[in-house]
Amino acid sequence: VLTDLNPWLVALHLVLSMALIAGAAVLVDQVASRPRVRTSAPARRIVVLTGVLTAVVVYLGTIVTGSGPHAGDASAPRNGLDSYLFAHLHAFAAYTLVGATVACTVLLRGTARRAAWALLGVEAMQAVIGIAQYNLGLPAVLVAAHLLGAALLVAAAATMTERALVARQPMKGSAAAATNSSAR
Repeated sequence: VLTDLNPWLVALHLVLSMALIAGAAVLVDQVASRPRVRTSAPARRIVVLTGVLTAVVVYLGTIVTGSGPHAGDASAPRNGLDSYLFAHLHAFAAYTLVGATVACTVLLRGTARRAAWALLGVEAMQAVIGIAQYNLGLPAVLVAAHLLGAALLVAAAATMTERALVARQPMKGSAAAATNSSAR
C-alpha cells in the first residue's frame, strides 16, 4: 500500500507467500509420516523439473497480473509489459508443467504417485479457470479463484516433491506413540 501497489512488490509478496504455503504443505505432510517408496533417478529429475516449472508458472502469473486490470485499483501502476504476450508465455509454461506432471504420474509410485495425480487435478482446475478468465475478459471472481488455485497448485507440487524426494520409513515405538497421541 505504501508503494501504491507497485506490481513488482506485489508479485514479490505473492511469491514469498507461496513459499510459505509450500513450506506449510511439506510440514503437514511430514507430520503425517507416511511411508515412502524409493524414487528412481529419472523420476527424481522429473520431480525437480516439475517443481521448477511450478515456480516459473507462478512467477509468470504474477507478471501477467501486474500487466493487467487486476494489478490493483484503477490508479495503481502496471508493470508496463505486454499482457497478451505474457499470458501466452504463462500458458505455455503451464502446459509444459502439465506434461511434466503426467510424467510424474507414470514414473512415481505409492504416496508420491497419488500426490502427482492430485497435482494434475489442481492443474486441470487451474487450466479451466485460467482459460475462462482469459476468454471472459478477466472477471474478478475468476481472477480470485485462479489465485486460490495457485496456492493449491503450490501446496500440491510441494507435497508431491516432498513425497518423491524424501525417503522415510514410518516411525516405530515411542516416537510413533507420542506423535499419534498428540495428533488426537
